[in-house]
Amino acid sequence: MSSSVEAFFKQHGVKISTEDNIFEAFSRLLSKQNWKPRTITKKRDQFNEIVFAADHLMVLQHLCGVFGLPEGQSKTQCRKHLRTIHVNICDVLEGIFRTFPSYKALRKDLAHRRISKNEAKNLNMAVFLVFL
Repeated sequence: MSSSVEAFFKQHGVKISTEDNIFEAFSRLLSKQNWKPRTITKKRDQFNEIVFAADHLMVLQHLCGVFGLPEGQSKTQCRKHLRTIHVNICDVLEGIFRTFPSYKALRKDLAHRRISKNEAKNLNMAVFLVFL
């Protein structure tokens, strides 16, 4: 875990260890705070910038661990493992880590949950997609 990620959490009074899931820790931080929506958006942007500026291999390995996949020794291996699961990217960016048994099940979930372009921008979705 990078020192900038640790500093982000320390700034908000949250202690995390190297074994902690940083995405779940961020979700816990959001749920504990009584921030206004605009503040939540700013904090999410800050967090995403810090995480995605970190070592790409470390972040990909962390995502593999979050979803119970083997951690690859390279970015390519991690990406191959991550391609084997079906997840809603919006959920991941919001700290919800659930997988779907099939692409059809994912599509069914997506049919009930559409997001606007502005919401996608607020979630830094483009950064996440380019990153993977």
